[in-house]
Amino acid sequence: MDGSEPAERGATLPWGAAASADADVGVAFPSRWRIARQLGRGGQADVWLARDTELDEWVAIKVFRSGLSAAQRERIRREVRLGRSMVHPNLVRVYELLESSERLAVVMEWVPEGSLAQRLGAGVLPIGHVIQAAADTLAALAFLHDHRVVHRDIKPSNLLLDNAGRVRLADLGLVRPLEAGGDLTQTSMTVGTPAYMSPEQLRGEELTPASDLYGLGVTLYELITGAPPFVADSEFAVSEGHLHRRPRDPRASRPACPRWLARFVMRLLEKQPGDRWPDAGVALRAFERQRAVVSPRVVRLAKRAAVLVVGAGALATAVVTVLVPLFAGGEAVEVEAAASQVRGVDRHGRVAWTIQLEAPIQRRVRADLDGDGIPETVVTANPGTASMGTGDGTRSEVLVVRTDGTVLTRVSPEERLERAWTFPYPRLLDPIPRVIDLDGDDRPELALLCQHRWFYPFALLVYWPRHDHWDAILVHSGWLSDIAVVPGSSPPRVRFAGVNNRLGILPVAGEVVITAPSPGLPLEDAQTLGPPDLGPSASGRWAYSWYTVLEQGRNPTGISLAPDGASAVAFARIVGAPVRTLRVDRWGNPVPGPNAGRRLAELRSDFLSRLGTLMEFEPPTNLDALRDRVDSIETGMPELLEEAPYRALLRTTHGRALARLGDLDGAVRLLEEAVADTRYEETRYRLVHLLALDGRLGEASALAERMVNAPWNQRGGYDGARMLVRIAVELRDEGFLPQAFQKVRGPFLQSSDERTRAEAALWARAHLWWDAVGEADCAVRSWAYVPEGDAIAALARWRLGRAEPGEVERVRAAAAANPDAEWENQVALSAALLGSGRIAEAAASLERTIATLEPLSRDDFMNRQTLDLARSVYVAALAAGGERARALAEARRIRPTLRDRLLPAKLVDEVIRGVGTPGRATDQADAPRVRREGAESASDSR
Repeated sequence: MDGSEPAERGATLPWGAAASADADVGVAFPSRWRIARQLGRGGQADVWLARDTELDEWVAIKVFRSGLSAAQRERIRREVRLGRSMVHPNLVRVYELLESSERLAVVMEWVPEGSLAQRLGAGVLPIGHVIQAAADTLAALAFLHDHRVVHRDIKPSNLLLDNAGRVRLADLGLVRPLEAGGDLTQTSMTVGTPAYMSPEQLRGEELTPASDLYGLGVTLYELITGAPPFVADSEFAVSEGHLHRRPRDPRASRPACPRWLARFVMRLLEKQPGDRWPDAGVALRAFERQRAVVSPRVVRLAKRAAVLVVGAGALATAVVTVLVPLFAGGEAVEVEAAASQVRGVDRHGRVAWTIQLEAPIQRRVRADLDGDGIPETVVTANPGTASMGTGDGTRSEVLVVRTDGTVLTRVSPEERLERAWTFPYPRLLDPIPRVIDLDGDDRPELALLCQHRWFYPFALLVYWPRHDHWDAILVHSGWLSDIAVVPGSSPPRVRFAGVNNRLGILPVAGEVVITAPSPGLPLEDAQTLGPPDLGPSASGRWAYSWYTVLEQGRNPTGISLAPDGASAVAFARIVGAPVRTLRVDRWGNPVPGPNAGRRLAELRSDFLSRLGTLMEFEPPTNLDALRDRVDSIETGMPELLEEAPYRALLRTTHGRALARLGDLDGAVRLLEEAVADTRYEETRYRLVHLLALDGRLGEASALAERMVNAPWNQRGGYDGARMLVRIAVELRDEGFLPQAFQKVRGPFLQSSDERTRAEAALWARAHLWWDAVGEADCAVRSWAYVPEGDAIAALARWRLGRAEPGEVERVRAAAAANPDAEWENQVALSAALLGSGRIAEAAASLERTIATLEPLSRDDFMNRQTLDLARSVYVAALAAGGERARALAEARRIRPTLRDRLLPAKLVDEVIRGVGTPGRATDQADAPRVRREGAESASDSR
């Protein structure tokens, strides 16, 4: 393969003699591979991390030692052939085989987080991680078994973890098609690792999928308890244990292990293959039910005991003496929930059963959901918002458990919403349980009001106990604080109150029609209803009756129903003032109000759809088209424009659209008029952006400060404060910057650690823009309230010429986790590419970013700052790539738009003067002074 042809996976490559890597691997690699470091050593092979320079990605290369037999070589070739054909999210990909007369090497996917064996070196895994590892491994094995393939070497060292925490099954070297005649190993030979072998594998018998399940059982036992079920000084003694001894229940060593999981593992460890499950697909379905299972061996014992006795009484005695001891834990009379554990305690104070959750329990309610007259316990668990700065991605969990420890349902809301989630943020939710009779049958259902732990998205889920079925009803662009069922409605109608963040954090109220499950309707998941500001108002079994935007004010806290069908929306209390309520009639109109008693639901829905066409959904391409669309709304919906929120929404969106089409002066005038007419925080906030874009930074700063000092909602209290920081950075106002930091700190940063980290990230932004970065700026991290931290750190490292190994992958991971800093992450990624010598990629990436960001920066000052940086880094990339003429032309074109003494201008000036190295700070004499003054200012602010 020469450089003129694209690299291609799936070929067996000749192995030449010329080495291309600095690492001493004991062999010579083709020039395509750049060896980075050794990943591990084994009995037969070493594993190296390498860079595929043609495909530009990291891979792992397993280099086998010399002296392989013909059978061993053929087994490796079979691994490559099978690895190419077996593609599954939980399998490690095998790419290529490299061969020489003496050595063989297999090129495979690099899974960066190590193996479960390495994780065990730090102690037992959390139960939640064990459950996830079991599910992932079962999924991989189910795929292999479905393709009539047995792995034959399931053990912790062959279970690798990727960046997402997902388990990937590796090492297909011992796999064997079930139909294969003439296997490379004789039937009597044992292959695999003795500590994890099934009894039939140790005896050299024919292997089946059940043999893999035994290896998984040994692995899970070790993950739970910290040691395999049989530990001895010799392999012979370990093998004897697998052949003849029964392992202890893992709960004896790990009481926190759920009973269902312990029973599942014990069934995997049955001596006879027929007492396990026939294959991983069947086992996976049993595992997903998370119910205690009974081994066929136990059933046989019970039947034998029954045969030995005479009469019904004796049969009952046999059942009691054989079966009950396996399951009884004492009658639970009270369910307790503390920390991350739910347990049943009998009348004598003894713990009858325990269920361990992955995260701390946040809420607990009791309700009789199954209709047996005994209330079940509902608990919800997640790390909480306190984990905001830790990067804890643990998902939430909802458990409904009976007093005897039987699980009625156990679900992760994030998993239920996988297909319906349309937001850019990771699915990390805080489910709030509400017990409510939705279908009017006098038996309650369980509703989950799922708020995002950090950001604005929301979802409503419902559990129907009678059908043992979960539905994801809707997702929403902002949290809903309360729901209430309209009495006597059929199909059920549910009212709600909350806020819509995409509409400027305005309060909203609405009503959704919900079709309950019935024998005539299939129970498969119905399509989730989307946000009314982003899509249609109906979806299968759910539909909006109406959706109303309410006047600016404190956030709604509750909704109640009146006998006449109206609703009362209660708002957060202001200290020293009575609770404010707003009445909304049965058709969704505020009362009193200009539209009380009118049926305007379709008009309100149409308004939101048309509003979207001004900027988002096929926006107008010129000012005349924009004017026509605005006129059609004004003339076609005069009733709605009598309500202040709708008037403010139209004017604000119209102003932003004007700015994007190039009429910045007209946009400023329109928003200034709107601010004088309506009390709408979004209008003030957007006016700050437009003033800053117009160069009126002093006016913008003054308006932002007024917002922060007297906020109408979070837009002023938080976003206004961040704008203050951006403006102070742009002005290089080192005296005012600490005061702006104080505004951001406000009520949003509770702990001293949060405040310290936020301030460090904000100072790093200032240092970067002032071209004064230091070591500390290279280490700041992203989190919810400063999502651009990782991007700033990457840019600081690039400016100092300090790109680290794996820099590009590191920035890509940070970008995926922090969508609120999308464009800064894109610029940081391009800088990382540039710092890694991938100049053409960096330039291409910057061209795409600039093209997309340019129209978005016409009405957004933060985007404009990022665009300035992207353009200047692009100039540096052109210069670094040897395109001097293009770099100079672009530099001279954009230089008049850049503010002196800031990094974008300095980067461009370096190219114009032809001095300095792109990506390496040249103004180091200024850097210590700015950092020192910044530190003193930060100290004063404390």
